[in-house]
Amino acid sequence: ALTAAAGSDISLIQPTNNFGTVGIVSGNNVTLADANAINLAASTVRGALGVTANGAITDSGTLLVTGTTTLAAGAANNIVLNDVANNFGGAVSVTSGNDVTLIDVDALAVGGTVSGDLTTAAGTTTALNTMTVGGDLTVASTGAITDSGNVSVAGLATLGAGANPITLGDGAGETTNFGSLNVTGTVVTITEDSATELAGVAATTLSLISTGAITDSGPIAVTGAATLNAGANAITLGDAGETTNFGTLNVTGGTVNVSEDSATDLAGVTATTLTLTSAGAITDSGNVQVTGLATLNAGANLITLGDAGGETTNFGSLNVTGGAVTVTEDSATELAGVSATTLALTSAGAITDSGPIAVTGAATLNAGANPITLGDAGETTNFGTLNVTGGAVSVSEDSATDLAGVTATTLTLTSAGAITDSGNIAVTAGAVLNAGANPITLGDAGGETTNFGALMVTGTAVNVTEDSATDLAGVTATTLTVTSAGAITDSGNVSVSGLATLSAGGGASDITLGDGVGETTNFGSLNVTGAVVSIGEDSATELAGANTAGTLDLNSGGAITDTGGASLAVTGNADFADTGGAGITLDGTLNF
Repeated sequence: ALTAAAGSDISLIQPTNNFGTVGIVSGNNVTLADANAINLAASTVRGALGVTANGAITDSGTLLVTGTTTLAAGAANNIVLNDVANNFGGAVSVTSGNDVTLIDVDALAVGGTVSGDLTTAAGTTTALNTMTVGGDLTVASTGAITDSGNVSVAGLATLGAGANPITLGDGAGETTNFGSLNVTGTVVTITEDSATELAGVAATTLSLISTGAITDSGPIAVTGAATLNAGANAITLGDAGETTNFGTLNVTGGTVNVSEDSATDLAGVTATTLTLTSAGAITDSGNVQVTGLATLNAGANLITLGDAGGETTNFGSLNVTGGAVTVTEDSATELAGVSATTLALTSAGAITDSGPIAVTGAATLNAGANPITLGDAGETTNFGTLNVTGGAVSVSEDSATDLAGVTATTLTLTSAGAITDSGNIAVTAGAVLNAGANPITLGDAGGETTNFGALMVTGTAVNVTEDSATDLAGVTATTLTVTSAGAITDSGNVSVSGLATLSAGGGASDITLGDGVGETTNFGSLNVTGAVVSIGEDSATELAGANTAGTLDLNSGGAITDTGGASLAVTGNADFADTGGAGITLDGTLNF
């Protein structure tokens, strides 16, 4: 054991010294050199401690050092100072060593060059000074973990601060790099000057800025806000089967791919593309900006985005899988795919699609005065019910269509099944409805209002009740029933192979069909209720059922007849013209 008077130094620095074990009873600044390994027994150093050895540096007692500690064992030799009561008052600098282990009962500041692994444990805080670690870094601290210089760890950095914060890379001019990173703490803030691989995270909040890609290879559990910024680089988390959970998530990156094992709250997104798979609901509490494709999968859970005032939500294109899906977008919306129970979409621009849409329940689409174009590119498009608000609305559905509501300038609807309605329809200009060989039934429910500027229909049994005048811009049907609150006119060809039943204003409004040059108008049979009724048919005309008119002007390209049991009541003049010379035969009940 070595003892020096108070305030006196000990300096044993001959390179050929060979101490087995050295203990410092007292001394101010102590400097030791050993040609081989050196073991430090219990020592008290009131100043600085410097130890240089050509072998391992170990301890066999408690080291109490008031000042700085400098350790050099060579790149191939280990340093193990692991007495649980060691107390290094000043910074510890390892100028050379292979695997290094340091324990401090109090705060620890450590730096240097370690060719192997560096393992530290501190009773309070840990400060990482400038260091280069060739292997792994393991820091166990019961206080905060911070840095004050450049930190470079080639391998895994495992940082445990317990219930305390971790702050690394926050100083101007510092560089911070890890091979991979595992952190446990409360408020964790890390800036890395290269790509970041998260080998594990357990934190209250996580703020991570990386100049490269952000990936993971272990579980992530952030109970509060996680803010991840990879610049223009990729973020890929939760893709390898590990568990990944955030309280809220804010990401900035290029290609962002996140799989979360619980509900996801997007506190902010700035990305080129976003692929998000969540085991729970997907919601947002901040701005979402994705310039390319956003693919969101919540399984059977809800997706609600853009619903809070002041948020901006924009996607290049959007593919969603969820239960109840509600999206408000602040620009045009391109649906790259939808699989949902219900869909409520509000867009500040046009709504279009470039992929299949399957909504088993209600789909409500609102584009304001902008167009809606769906199902036009060969993709499959299916809704349980459809409610649309837009300018020019064009929808092709691969199944029957139930219009739960329409507010549009124009409506073009092609359906692989029947077209029906269960809500109000208001089309200010033309509506073109094509059900193929299926029926069309609109305006049949009490309390609904149904209005078209002009109406073109293709179907089998077509039944339309309109709450204003009706302009038939074109009809191809097996049967046609039109009940109109106003006049019934046409501005295009009408072809009904069976019975056409036309009622205008309950008999108080006019019916004028076939009066346009170049139009063709043909019915299998005809039943009319109107005031001034004028019909020009391009083939034979057969009157069926009870017909009533104030005046009747019937011009037929063939014979004019009536069916058995038919009746005709005209309170004013009735004019019949058989331009084909086939004859007029009316043997039903006639009243003129």
